[in-house]
Formats: sequence, structure tokens, C-alpha cells
Amino acid sequence: MSGFSCVVMGNESLLIQCADHVLQGGNRIAAVVTRNPDIRAWAVHQGIPVEAPGEGLGDRLASVEFDWLFSIANLSVIPQAVLDRAKHGAINFHDGPLPKHAGLNAPVWAILQGEKRHGVTWHMIEGGIDEGDIVKQKLFDLGPNETALTLNTRCYEAAMESFAELLADMRGPGLKRVPQDLSQRSYHARLDRPAAAARLDFTQPAEALVALVAALDHGTYWNPLSCPKVETGGRVLLVSQATIESGSATPGEVVEATPAGLVVGTATALVRLTGLRDTHGQPVCPSTVARTGDRLPLLDAAVAQALTDALAQVAPGEDAWRRCLRAPQAIDLPSATTASGPAEWRKTAVQVPSALAGDRLLAAAAAWVARISGKSEFDLAYRDAATPQAPGYLSTWVPMRLSAAGGTPFSAFHEQCTEALGKARRHPAFALDLVARDPAIKSLSAPQIGLSQAAEFIEGCVVTVQLGADGHLTLWHDATRLPDEAAAQLVQRLQSVLEALGQEPSWATPLARLPILSPTERAQVLYGWNNTACDYERHTCVHQFFEAQVQRTPQATAVVFEGTALTYAELNARANRVAHRLRGLGVRPGTLVGLYASRSLELLIGALAIQKAGGAYVPLDPAYPADRVALYIEDSGAPVIVSQSTLVASLPTHQAQVLVIDQDAQIAAQPDSNPDSGVQSSDIAYMIYTSGSTGRPKGVMVEHRNVANFFRGMDDRIRHDPPGVWLAVTSLSFDISVLELFYTLARGFKLVLSSDENRALVSSGRAPISAQKMDFSLYYWGNDDGAGPKKYELLLEGAKFADQHGFCAVWTPERHFHAFGGPYPNPSVTGAAVAAVTQSIG
Repeated sequence: MSGFSCVVMGNESLLIQCADHVLQGGNRIAAVVTRNPDIRAWAVHQGIPVEAPGEGLGDRLASVEFDWLFSIANLSVIPQAVLDRAKHGAINFHDGPLPKHAGLNAPVWAILQGEKRHGVTWHMIEGGIDEGDIVKQKLFDLGPNETALTLNTRCYEAAMESFAELLADMRGPGLKRVPQDLSQRSYHARLDRPAAAARLDFTQPAEALVALVAALDHGTYWNPLSCPKVETGGRVLLVSQATIESGSATPGEVVEATPAGLVVGTATALVRLTGLRDTHGQPVCPSTVARTGDRLPLLDAAVAQALTDALAQVAPGEDAWRRCLRAPQAIDLPSATTASGPAEWRKTAVQVPSALAGDRLLAAAAAWVARISGKSEFDLAYRDAATPQAPGYLSTWVPMRLSAAGGTPFSAFHEQCTEALGKARRHPAFALDLVARDPAIKSLSAPQIGLSQAAEFIEGCVVTVQLGADGHLTLWHDATRLPDEAAAQLVQRLQSVLEALGQEPSWATPLARLPILSPTERAQVLYGWNNTACDYERHTCVHQFFEAQVQRTPQATAVVFEGTALTYAELNARANRVAHRLRGLGVRPGTLVGLYASRSLELLIGALAIQKAGGAYVPLDPAYPADRVALYIEDSGAPVIVSQSTLVASLPTHQAQVLVIDQDAQIAAQPDSNPDSGVQSSDIAYMIYTSGSTGRPKGVMVEHRNVANFFRGMDDRIRHDPPGVWLAVTSLSFDISVLELFYTLARGFKLVLSSDENRALVSSGRAPISAQKMDFSLYYWGNDDGAGPKKYELLLEGAKFADQHGFCAVWTPERHFHAFGGPYPNPSVTGAAVAAVTQSIG
């Protein structure tokens, strides 16, 4: 026949090779039906429409006209409506020599059954599964060491050759249809598995054991059936290769256990087993699992049947569990650590409201997990009371995946949990060799939190919530991975969620409205930590604290700057003279006074003098850009600016009076007594400009009583009796300078004031040896406003690293250092996030 149109359907690379042949023959592909992303990409590149298999496929192809349908390495059900649209018929590729070995995994079963010949078949899709007339078949002999991997490869090659011949028939004389002799038919269903979970039975001939290992050898590709296994020393191990050796021994007797393999007796000869692995796929040296003369346990009929039945029970759920294990949605309990030894399980009873029972109680426990994890999608480990017992072969849990967006009402979440529980109970385990069989599963570890309806806890979990047959709820925790205090906190939180859901009308409560804190925690957060009320000197101003210290220690050194030192009395006298001068310039309580001075004695004297005069200083840092300083002057409306002779010329244009503190002749004539300005603690002490929500800096006014409160708080945290020596390095434009300059002088410290040039220098020359260790912190600089998806991940993962490696603190980005609306929010938010994932750091 001349060129035809077709739809091709399948999910393996063979489809692409065959489709290329179709196009090269001048034929047209009307659509490709696949879920494979590589095939989809190929079709898009060819300009061919692509559809996914599944519901509604017939409707989606309703407008597509085509002559033939080719089903190539396709395991999806083809709707009858699609088959009916193929004008000339539908042809399927089968990787076996029909009528023998119909169904799935034909190469595996052919090797297992000792076939000498194999082949591939193209047949019409008619009648039952794989029963249609044969239109092309290619047979070949099996090699002496054939494996599933090599036989699948040969089937692929045979498929390409036979498909080219099939296309030639379609172009020429037409299809040669040969009915199948169904009396010769054998069929292998999708869920069929080798007997006894593919455990080697050493009472069988060596040839049968070698065939079993070869039949299940898929190399590094997905193995859909099972891995061959042996039991030794109470462990189940996977076998990668088996070869026959000369000699004999009692079935199961170990005659050699070296890195070169495990040599064991069978019914006919010795067999060497190599490539031993545990069920996680990790290599195991044969010399570590047995010794010469040991006898491996033999497989009796009862055990074999029990393993066969157990695998048959869980095989239907394998695809679903495999998808979850490929991309696990883990929960990260903040206080949990990695296991350091055998688990130490402890249990706590949980009170259950009468309104909660059965699956609704389990759903409530799952809602608690959603709240404490903060994840919108997560996996729980679920263990059912009816889980088949096959240690080493089957898991004791299955992953139960749940979605929990904050706005989801509990009623909808309960329905989702009920559906997930139903699936988990139908298929309550998976074969442990699944990890070794699927290269896309990187590892197997139980989720940190599990739900159990079995007798106790779930091994591998950190926490298990167990629902007993009597309706009682118990929380188990592994004390080697979770401290008792953290477990008690989780119990309290679980109790809070249960109590909230045990009340009416709880059914419609959104998950985000469920309490995340226990009553004890809530009281601590709202009241306990905020119970900081204490008495302090509410009516004392900043400069008055200093003046009181002058009375106590007038001759003690107050400040040192480079080569000059001033006592408390000297510093007070000099500040008083400047204060009286400022009074003469009209400074009164509430007057804002600019302070434009470099780091020097004049800076400290000027700040004290402004407050003594009753005014509030406004820092104008000479290191800032001139337009920013001009903005501060304009916005504050400061009528007076205190400056130095070296800086006056650089002052931006202004209308204020300028007092040149190091040059004004009238200052020396002023009295050195404390001025009585009438300033009150409710008056402003200083105004600092900070970042604003609009991008324009805003002045923050701080009153004297605010500073007095701050001083009282610092008294609880800074050792000041006796006072020490303090190095002041912070710009006056930041609040921390209030601690460095005024708190220290209020408590009798010796203040060492660094210059602008030296304040970043820790020491000049060799640092003195000290017995005190140096602490390390992790500092995040928030000046990256560019786009990027993982800034928060960097912050949190870095904090975890710092927490685990002995850092003393993590400094989160401060909005002063980047544009408003940059990548990081307020430091209190990032600080809370860091605190949630760390244990030790500050």
C-alpha cells in the first residue's frame, strides 16, 4: 500500500526508533501517545502532536484521522474508542514468541523456564490480551549465559529488524496474518513474581539457581519483578551473579566464603554467588556473612509458600509506593538528630477526646503533623495491624503521602486521609529489594513520624503515634534521636490539636487555624517570656546617669582617645561648658541638634552637651554621602549643628547655626557646672535616621526614659560591678552606640574610643595570648537584591551547619544594609526561622 497515517503509542525508546522508520518511509504520524518525557521531546521536535495516555484519550483523539495504531512497548490500556478510530487496524509489539509467554516480562520467564529459543512478535490487537493474529515474528536462539539484560537487548534489535520487515509488507503485498495456536499459549500477568520472593532453594539443581539469578539480572535498569536472595546469619542478601563450579557438597553447605564469592552446595553441583548486596543495594563481602563449613538455611515448602503469598499480597501496591520512594517528601523535626546507636523507645499516653475515634483520630494526628512540620505535602510512615510478617523481605510500613495546604478544612483533609489509609491497608508493605531494583530510588529511610495501628512503634521513625485496638493513643519516641523534653512538647501539641478537633464545629476548621502551641507553650510565649516588668529609674535622663557616676568616681578615667585621657570630672566639665553655650544658642528640651563630628573626644563631648542643654542629638556621620546628610538636616529642621573646624567646610547647605566645638572662643568662658535645663525623661534624647518603607530614611525619636529602660535591661546582661574597659567602635548613627558610649559612662567604665581609621582594627601587632577560646559566628550580608530561588535555603542550611559545628551565633541580614523589600525580611522573622531549625547557636 502507499504511504499511510498512524498513531504511535508507548513509553520506551524503541518507539522513537520505530517511528523514525515510519517517517523515513514517507508515512505520516498523526499523534504520539506517551508519558515518557524523552519521547515527548522527540515528537515536539518533529512537529508531531503529543497526548498523554489515560482518561479521556478517546475524546482527545476524536478529531485525529489515521489508518493504523502502533502500540510499541506500551503498558497503558488502549481505549476501545481509540482502537475503533484506526481505519485498517491496530498492531502491538510483544517481546516474546507468541503464543508462548504472552503478557509481561516475557524474557525473564523464558530464561526461568529454560527456553532454548526466544523471539519477538508483532500482532493485531484483537480478541484477548496478546491473542490477535501474528503479522511478523522473529525468533532466535538463546545464548549460554543469557540474562534479562542481554535478552532484552536482543529483543530490541529483533524488534527493529522485524518492524522494518513489517513496514515492507505494508508497502508491498500487505500483511501476512497468521492466527495463533492458543493451545500452546502461556501467560504471565503484571503481578506475577518468582516463587518464594526469588529466594534461592539449594535443594534444587545448580542450573535452576543460575537461571533464576540470570533471569532477574537487569543490569542498571529497572527490575520489575524481584532480586534473587539468600539467607545467611539472620540476614537477607541479594545476589547479582551465579555460576556453576565443579565439585559437590550438601545442599546449603558453604565450601568457600571469600571476597571472590560464596560457594554453596546444591542438589547437583557447587554454585558460586557473587555481587552480594543488602536490601538497600549496598555491597556486602561474602567473607563477613559466612564461614567455610556453615550451612545456609534451606527453603522448606511452608516458608516458600508464605513468601510467595506475602509478595502476592503487596505486589499490587508496588507502583504507588515506588513513586513515593523515588521522591520522598520528608519531615524535618527541629530537635531530631541522626541515630547514634540502637533505638531506645519510650512511650507517653495521649488523652483522646470522646468525639475522636478510628480513622478520624488518625486524621487528627496527621493534621498535627501538618501543623508542626509546616509542610504542605509530606510523607508519614503507616504500619497496619495486618501487615504481612516477612522480615528481611517486606517493609513494616508504607509511605502515606498527604497534602495539607493551610486553608484546607479538616473535613477535606479527613477524606484525603481516609483514602490514603484505604490504599495503605490494601497494600500494607512493599518488597525491600525495591530500592535495589529501581535506580531512581536513592535510599530507603522511614519518615521521621509514623502512624501505627500495629502493636507498637515503627522502626526507623523518630516518633510514632500508635492507635491501639482499644482506641487509646500512645506517642512513642526514640530517645537516642529526640530528647525527652522535645517529645513532651510534641505530646502537648498533639493534645492541643486533638482537643481542638474534638470540639464542635471542628469539622470545617481550616488546618491553619489548628493550634500549633500547647497551652503551656502559648502561656510562655505570650506571658512568660514577656513577663519582664521590673522597676527602673524612670525619671532619670541619660546625661543624669553620667552625672551621678561623676559624683561617685570623679577621678576615675572616663574616656581615652588615642593619646588623650579624661577623667569623669574633666569630661563632665568640658561637656557642661559646651552645654551652657548651646543654651545660649537657644537649645531647649525637645530641640533637635545636628552632630556633625568625626570619631573623637569632641563627638562624645558634643553628644553629652546636647543632652545636658536639654536637646536631642541627631547624628550626621561625615562618612555618609553629602546628599544623605543634607536630607537629615532638612528633614529634622535642626536649628543648631555642632561640628568641628576640619569639617565645617564640608557641611551641606543649611540655615542652622553652627557651633564649631573645637574653635568657638565663647565655650571656654562658660561655667563648668551642670546646667539645669528642665529636661524630663519623657523628652527626646536622640533621633537616628533608619531605613524606611518608602526608601526615604525616617527619623526615629528615642526618649530618655526609653534609654533608661534599656540600661536596666543591660544591667542583667553585662557585668558592670566592678566596671571594666570598653572599646567603642560603632557609629553614632546606630543604636548600639548608646550602649557603647552612654551605658558605659553611666556604670563607671573606662571607655576607649576608636578613631574612624582604627575602629575596624582588632589589635596593632601581635595579639596577646589568652586562655579564653575564640568564638566563631556566621554572618549573612543582606546586600543581594537580585533574583534567586534559594536565598532562604542558603540561610537555613548554613544555620544548621553552624549549629552542628560549634559556631556560637548566626547573624541574620539586617535591613539597614540593603534596599527595603530586598531578599530578606525583618531580622526578627529570619531569626525565628533560624531558631526553629537549630538547637545551640545564638
